[in-house]
Amino acid sequence: MTDTEKKEAYLEWIKDYCNNDFLDDEGVEVIPATVNLAIDKLMEADSIPAGLDSEKKGSKSVSFSEDRYKDIKPMLAPYRKLRW
Repeated sequence: MTDTEKKEAYLEWIKDYCNNDFLDDEGVEVIPATVNLAIDKLMEADSIPAGLDSEKKGSKSVSFSEDRYKDIKPMLAPYRKLRW
């Protein structure tokens, strides 16, 4: 999967998670900068093995996380829409 395809897949995940198509009044897709930043963070997290939160080379420090999206979900909170 190419980086472009991954970014598109992450955008679809964000749209699903937020229940928001990010369309303006004229039906044109407008992606907020914060959403683009979230996509970049998802791409970065994708390069880290599952469950590994961070890793340092000097003095070897490794930390693990249960939820790789813990930093990303709060960024998306303002764009979430309730479903009825």
